[in-house]
Amino acid sequence: MALPNMAMIPSGYKPTKLYSVLPTETYGVDLITNGDFSNGSTDWSLDSPITISGGTMNFTNVGGKYGSQNIGFTDGTTYIVKFEITEQTSGSLLVFLGAGNSIGTFSGLGKKQIVATSDATFDTKIYFGNNFAGSIDNISVQEVLVGNADFDVTRATPATRVNQYGLIETPEFILSGELITNGDFSDGSTDWTLESGWSVSGGVANTDGTINKNIKQNNVTTIGKQYKYSFDVLNSSVGDVRGRFRNNNGAVLNFFGDGTYSGYFVATNTSINIVVLSTNTATFSIDNISVVEVERNNIPRLDYTDGGCPVLLTEPQSTNLVTNSNDMLASNWSQTTATVTLSSNLNPSGDSVCYRVERIGSGAQLGGVAVATIGQTYTSSVYIRRISGSGIVNMKDVNNVNAPVTITDEWQRYSVTGVANSANARYYYTLGSDGDVIEASFAQIEKENTLGYNGEYATSYIPTYNGIVSRNQDLVNNAGTSATYNSEEGVLFAEIAALADDGKQRRISLSDGTNNNRVVIYYNTSNQLLALVKVGGVTPFAYTMVTDIKQLSKIGLKWKQDDFALWVNGVEVATDTSGNTFAADTLDRLAFTDGSVGTLPFFGKTSQVQVFNTALSNFDLLNLTSNATGYATYETMRTSLNFNIQ
Repeated sequence: MALPNMAMIPSGYKPTKLYSVLPTETYGVDLITNGDFSNGSTDWSLDSPITISGGTMNFTNVGGKYGSQNIGFTDGTTYIVKFEITEQTSGSLLVFLGAGNSIGTFSGLGKKQIVATSDATFDTKIYFGNNFAGSIDNISVQEVLVGNADFDVTRATPATRVNQYGLIETPEFILSGELITNGDFSDGSTDWTLESGWSVSGGVANTDGTINKNIKQNNVTTIGKQYKYSFDVLNSSVGDVRGRFRNNNGAVLNFFGDGTYSGYFVATNTSINIVVLSTNTATFSIDNISVVEVERNNIPRLDYTDGGCPVLLTEPQSTNLVTNSNDMLASNWSQTTATVTLSSNLNPSGDSVCYRVERIGSGAQLGGVAVATIGQTYTSSVYIRRISGSGIVNMKDVNNVNAPVTITDEWQRYSVTGVANSANARYYYTLGSDGDVIEASFAQIEKENTLGYNGEYATSYIPTYNGIVSRNQDLVNNAGTSATYNSEEGVLFAEIAALADDGKQRRISLSDGTNNNRVVIYYNTSNQLLALVKVGGVTPFAYTMVTDIKQLSKIGLKWKQDDFALWVNGVEVATDTSGNTFAADTLDRLAFTDGSVGTLPFFGKTSQVQVFNTALSNFDLLNLTSNATGYATYETMRTSLNFNIQ
């Protein structure tokens, strides 16, 4: 089988990027001379007061001043620019690839790189400078001969997934070291401000229960940045433990007993403190306080919900209307003939916050009411497990109608869907028999969004605290260039599944950014698989078939002059031996949308996406789209795998 020209098998990622396995990036010669300044200022033009000394180019924060070099680049050609900021005291570095063609503003120590297209309208120089105080080194500029095929990922909100250990988590990138000093109190009370009632001994901070008093550390966070926190509560005495972790006066999390607590917040202040709430009646201790800066937006989600290998999870926008999704003692939650207490067991994230619910009388229930729109679809979901008793729980739909489920002793998510007949969106859970005991966590009620997606099924858990929270849709687009793909022939292969039979279109396309030239695999509004090729607005191949769109299917769509075929799960389901193909260099992007990028995004689970630059043989397509691993003869294997017998 020919090697794919572009392959995405969910693996590596960072914020805004999902890495492709192929192709290997290839660059031209370095166009910069003396980029490490080992030869002083040779080949560089410097506006005063910029200097080159000590092996670096040095700036003093004077606006409109640049260091430049004429590199003779070509207008419209793509280049990769690399350099390192070795010192910075103020401002930010502005870089131009040709006068008037800014390619970015940079700050922070370390190596930088940007892929940019030149604009030689004015000249062919590269410029560094303007209102920057600091030094740079190791500059290089190379033409991009073969670029990568990494996907751009857009979702400007955090989102959860199930990791390889079966735990719910939010993928993150840590951007800083530990920001709390002496968070384990190994150095006593150093760096901490203690109000009355707090003391430090034995490597922990202790409160005697005095209410409305803080332990605090200043100058920890920067307003507007996102942080991850964690801390331990231990040694609590008899009574009610009531405390709050805060970003100064900005509430982050209430805690109610011993355990490890963690989560995220966007800073509204620069200080961190823990306060004893007015309802507290116990003494307790705090240890291992940690705060680090993180990035959680625009990160691809490799999800293990179904076990085994991960899949790329892409979902529509959704909003959790439960205002305290995992604080079932909050005021928006009510209990009827049920006792609700904080449990010492771990929740589905592996943290210490879950709730024990015991039925003590007829009609025992836990839940609340959010605002609904009559006629819209809502799905309520919650994680529950049986502790003792019948194991029967009545999930209530948006209209408070029973949907009985039999729960197990393991954490599982249960959901119920309904169309609202009033302005009340109810999320209640009723226990079946007196004495029944369950544990519950992570409640959610969500509705269809403005695009008509969702509401019909539960999407990934959206944590909330004192308000509703929305998760933006996942958009995965723009992998490759015209140099990546052979437009004249090839195979688009995808192993995919839809999230639900919801009658919504979802597409994966290889195109030129329009709907006139595209190769598309998608699920249509009738919950069918459809594949088509459109060349110059004409459709030489299209086929529709019935399949279970929620099951992972291996789909291969082949195009070539007078040779089109669709293979699904090891079966050739359609062919066409008449029709034109694309001109060279037509197809230039792979996207989880239609050809017109941003429309009809693919919401589902993706195990593989590959693009082959040749129209594969039937034998290769059989092996690609099925689980077959055997070969009829040794010669067949040798030919298919391109072995060379010595």
